[in-house]
Amino acid sequence: MLKNQSKQLLLKFLHKSSFLRHFVASQRNKVTILMLHGVIDPNTQAVWTPLRSQLSAEQLTRALSVLASYYNFVSLSEATEMLAGTRPLTSNSMVLTFDDGYRNNLTTALPILHRFKAPATFFLCTGNVSKQVPFWFDRLDYAIQSISQETIPHQKFPELKDIDFSNRNTLKKTFISFIRKEKQRYPSNANMRSTMASLTERLEQYSGRGLAEIFANDPWSGILSWNEIRKATTLGVHFGSHGVDHPLLGLAPLSIINEELVESQKMIEYHTGCPCTQLAYPAGSFNQDVISLAKTCNYTSAVTIIPGLNQRGDEALALRRIAFPHGGTPAEIIFAASGLSYHRQKFNGLLS
Repeated sequence: MLKNQSKQLLLKFLHKSSFLRHFVASQRNKVTILMLHGVIDPNTQAVWTPLRSQLSAEQLTRALSVLASYYNFVSLSEATEMLAGTRPLTSNSMVLTFDDGYRNNLTTALPILHRFKAPATFFLCTGNVSKQVPFWFDRLDYAIQSISQETIPHQKFPELKDIDFSNRNTLKKTFISFIRKEKQRYPSNANMRSTMASLTERLEQYSGRGLAEIFANDPWSGILSWNEIRKATTLGVHFGSHGVDHPLLGLAPLSIINEELVESQKMIEYHTGCPCTQLAYPAGSFNQDVISLAKTCNYTSAVTIIPGLNQRGDEALALRRIAFPHGGTPAEIIFAASGLSYHRQKFNGLLS
């Protein structure tokens, strides 16, 4: 509590003293790329709420209204050219990127982006789009919540021993921790996905419920269709690749990496009629082999989940991104979006 009060007081001081504005100005020759996923209207009727956070329409609107007074919104293509030196730099450039291709990106987020004249790139998992199936992590999320009100038979699901079902806050925290650990635990993406699929199926059989039953009209987990994507393309919306099946590319063999990059690119180009030259590494997983293959496939830029800003001379296929601020005061929004929150050594003890 005391640390939080100290943080708020410091942020208020930084904002009132114009420090934040001066700091943003000092970074004017760098490009800020923000990462978003889903954006939901809280008034939308839904039968569940994911444990993985999604922005509300109000949070997106509020944050963009603050950011617009500090930054100039540009497209990822424009930013890539600026960083390559083939386009003049726009001072304090900011790029918005959306991962996964949720339908709510267009139904809820896009009208808000238009209001602020903020272009964005939406990264698609083409396999999920074509098959119209939910992401494995959303399906597991729904399955776990379907039994969270019951007495958990740990003998049936020993994998869930570290998940705390006592209240929603602890469930959310421990579920997200569980997902992160599972992604790092297995030697390959295929092993991890197979294990998670098996767990999810067992949970669904136990509860008698599954996300597939509501997925088609679910405002949280619903995925864009190719018809919706084609229509949006005619309105100037830009789409990039997020792989075919949301793989951890950094853990995949070269043949799978190449297939994921090539096939997703082909599908997007076929359905949009536009070149697909931008990539977002699923879960931020990549390595030098992935970069080399992406270059071979004529991707001109790729975004990571490594926090930080970008400047001329940086590797265009390893661009840094900052998580979109989820709310708070104007000072908190700028503090997060500017990258200041990652300068731990400067604020150690004050903001931790």
